[in-house]
Amino acid sequence: MNHRSANHRSANHRPIRTLKCSLSRRELCAGLAIAAAAASTGGLSGCGNKAKKGPELSIRGMKVGLVLADANDKFNRALADHLKTQVGDQGMELLTEDGKNRASEQIRAVEELIQQQVNILIVQPVDGEKLKTALDAAPTGRTVIIALERPIPHANVTARVGFDQERSGQLAADYLRTVLKSGDTVGILAGSAQIDQSERLAAFKAHLKEKVPGVTVAGEETAASEGEATAALDRLLRSNSSLDAVFALTDKLAVQASKSLRDKGSKRPIVLGYGGSDASIKELALPGSPLALIVTVQPQRVARASIRLALRAVTNKKVARNRFMPPFPVTKENYGSWPDYYGDLPRDAPVPWKTDLILEARSVD
Repeated sequence: MNHRSANHRSANHRPIRTLKCSLSRRELCAGLAIAAAAASTGGLSGCGNKAKKGPELSIRGMKVGLVLADANDKFNRALADHLKTQVGDQGMELLTEDGKNRASEQIRAVEELIQQQVNILIVQPVDGEKLKTALDAAPTGRTVIIALERPIPHANVTARVGFDQERSGQLAADYLRTVLKSGDTVGILAGSAQIDQSERLAAFKAHLKEKVPGVTVAGEETAASEGEATAALDRLLRSNSSLDAVFALTDKLAVQASKSLRDKGSKRPIVLGYGGSDASIKELALPGSPLALIVTVQPQRVARASIRLALRAVTNKKVARNRFMPPFPVTKENYGSWPDYYGDLPRDAPVPWKTDLILEARSVD
């Protein structure tokens, strides 16, 4: 996601900058001291359990393994870059593997990193259900395992760090509260089945029903890929010709739906999306585009939270089972303040409309 200005440059050509939200020097020194003391008496631990005794360790020189779902994805590349910065700031080494969007490849990558005796293993699951056996091979009590974004059921995972899908769905519904009226209808454009999409959609529907009386979901269509978005939108509009809004559960679908409507000269229905890619922000900024809101997420936040949480686990401190980062609402009025995938995070991210929603990081056990 790019900060929109006259001198805009692609994020791919922008050097990584140290984030304002990274650990302070004081926190780092304290963490190193605690880690050295904890390691000499107990080694690593996860989930609040005591670790078995082992050789003395320190944070500096530890190995962190990262297994991405798909390294070709721009968001994931930015996430890896920020993790590399965070890990390097702690004097640790990052080993990165690409799951290539295949569960079998991700299992191989997890097994390889375990063989390399990583101290911290961060996994962004392609299919969490298939990772348990591979992760069970990690030395019990000696490997901190962090699940990124999606859960890894039944595995001995220290914690899950991801985006707040409940708040994201609520935020999209709350925006419609400000622009729709009783009797208006909404359509849903979904991508391939993912648990994060399901969580987001469930929260959207619940909030819409509770807080936006009289506005209903009239229909849903699924696009298995970005290329099928236009056809899925056409099916949705044929069944519900008077739709007032479409909530696309990914930004790729939102962009394609918005382009399709623009090509037809239509500004209605308005489109809402989730993600925040360069393409979605560019579409949002276009005069006359039906794209009205992107519920954006920031790899900077997840990278920072993952390493902070892992360091707590390494030093035998209790960690929450789930740590969720808040979304950032981007509209036509505030897209210029979006920090993109590489920019400095704002200290405050106010919702650009009056709302009771509180957008803060949440810990859930």
